[in-house]
Amino acid sequence: EGVIFIRSQNVHFDGLYLDDVVYIDKEIDEEMSSTRVQPNDVLLNITGASLGRATVVPESLPPANVNQHVSIIRPNKEKIYPQFLNGVLGSQVVQAQIFSTENGAAREGLPYSKISNLIFAMPSLLDEQKEIADYLDHQTKQLSDLATKIGTAIERLQEYRAALISSVV
Repeated sequence: EGVIFIRSQNVHFDGLYLDDVVYIDKEIDEEMSSTRVQPNDVLLNITGASLGRATVVPESLPPANVNQHVSIIRPNKEKIYPQFLNGVLGSQVVQAQIFSTENGAAREGLPYSKISNLIFAMPSLLDEQKEIADYLDHQTKQLSDLATKIGTAIERLQEYRAALISSVV
């Protein structure tokens, strides 16, 4: 119970995974007001094995905060469409920049100063950014659906193989 506390393991390219989310109480939430997320913020993992994973905070998310391993990027919605920024952060170009700036001997890390220096191409028109983001979402959903179908087919083939072996033996 309490206020959602988002950790790096909750941030994935295809959304927030909240099945193992933890909560903080209201007093801690008030002390951590600078880490409170808002709808359409872009969350970026800045340390650990999940370095570089990003997602957009959905409108439906109840009040939440992030821990020190997750950076909040609050785009100026008059200049950049949050879903477009999220797509850019997941691109090979930006991911290469993120991993080329790693520091720390024992654990990867992306300093806040490096986030503001990421370089990427961006259409100036929000409508064009939205169109690109929508296209990426559509293509990603198609690939995800296809992967699910392939996984189901593999399971069925394994069951058929087991049944066939059992029948022969």
